[in-house]
Amino acid sequence: MLSGQVLDSLAVQVETDMKSRVVGKLGTGQCDGWKSHTKASIITTLVTVERKVYIIAAHNVSPETKLADNLLAIVLADMCKESVL
Repeated sequence: MLSGQVLDSLAVQVETDMKSRVVGKLGTGQCDGWKSHTKASIITTLVTVERKVYIIAAHNVSPETKLADNLLAIVLADMCKESVL
């Protein structure tokens, strides 16, 4: 089972690799939503660059009101937080 320092190190490695592949390139941003096996409402933000899809973030939005304004705020925050695009 991965946890602690090993998982943190792998997460940093994946994020660094993803950023090196997308920064400065044209991409298409998108979002998707579904229910987890525990019935939680999950929203992910993704970007497609050079025909490869990268997950930017996943959010449990179960306690939130499902409004377009709330979804837009999540997507914009994820896309702009680290200048991914």
